[in-house]
Amino acid sequence: MTSAAFYYNVAIQVIFFLVLIVCAVTEVRENKIYNIVTYPAILLGLGLNFLRAGTIGAQFSLLGAGVGFMVYLLFYLMKGLGPGDVKLGAAIGAMKGTHFTIEMILWSAVFGFVMAIFALGIVGAVTLFKGAAREVRAMRVPQGAASGEAPKEPERKMPLIPYGAAICLGAAVTFVCELKEVNVHWVN
Repeated sequence: MTSAAFYYNVAIQVIFFLVLIVCAVTEVRENKIYNIVTYPAILLGLGLNFLRAGTIGAQFSLLGAGVGFMVYLLFYLMKGLGPGDVKLGAAIGAMKGTHFTIEMILWSAVFGFVMAIFALGIVGAVTLFKGAAREVRAMRVPQGAASGEAPKEPERKMPLIPYGAAICLGAAVTFVCELKEVNVHWVN
């Protein structure tokens, strides 16, 4: 690898981690992934990969962005993800390529599943405690006394799952797994 290609790789890695950190934080805090982060990341990924490897690098970047965009677009169209998640998938794909993006999508699904199970557990626990509180209140009201209002059904609203954070976690785990593969090849 030439020294110029090395510096382009370092730049891609730095931008990659900055994008992951910023998007994970804004997704968890505000439930948003901002275009001001994703659009420049897509362009920088494309540009740096082109500078690093010419048209092969641009192809690498475009295919990765296309895979990230199309997979998450399908889930967006089914109302499962937000538009920021789609653009984040494209940005990561533009920086890291197709193979990385496919692995990242799989890891993201694992983290998203864990988040969904956790959210369902919270909804179940809240519903259980609200039901128990309603029963305790009903026990305090004397028998035969009319309360004046009908008992309400507990509201079972699923909390929003910050899937952009799952994407960022999946990308970070994929990066670590990729490093382990490189180290195994160096050792052998």
